[in-house]
Amino acid sequence: MNQRTHYQMIISCADMQYETAKAFLAKKLGAQFAGATFSRIDGAWSSQGSEDRSLYQDIMVEQGIKVDCSTLPDQNGEVMLQEAAAELKAATKMDFTWVHIESWSVSAHHIALE
Repeated sequence: MNQRTHYQMIISCADMQYETAKAFLAKKLGAQFAGATFSRIDGAWSSQGSEDRSLYQDIMVEQGIKVDCSTLPDQNGEVMLQEAAAELKAATKMDFTWVHIESWSVSAHHIALE
């Protein structure tokens, strides 16, 4: 058994280039995390999402990419993901401002099926 911190990052924008984002992030995150998984998503967001409210307005739906990966507990995966997102934005000029990152502790198991 191997304790890890699991990270999930979501990036969405009106001009999402999923295949471009996946190729860029796969190379970067594969080297840093020894692997990552990617999913094409549609997300509903509010421009007020960073505020603490009981009800949100100004809802939009955008295409995006969801990234799942994990690190050893002493590694700062959140910073690595933030840097990767900033590099993606600079390299592709995709128009996103916010990146959503969540993390939680997990037990990882690698099982060889031979």
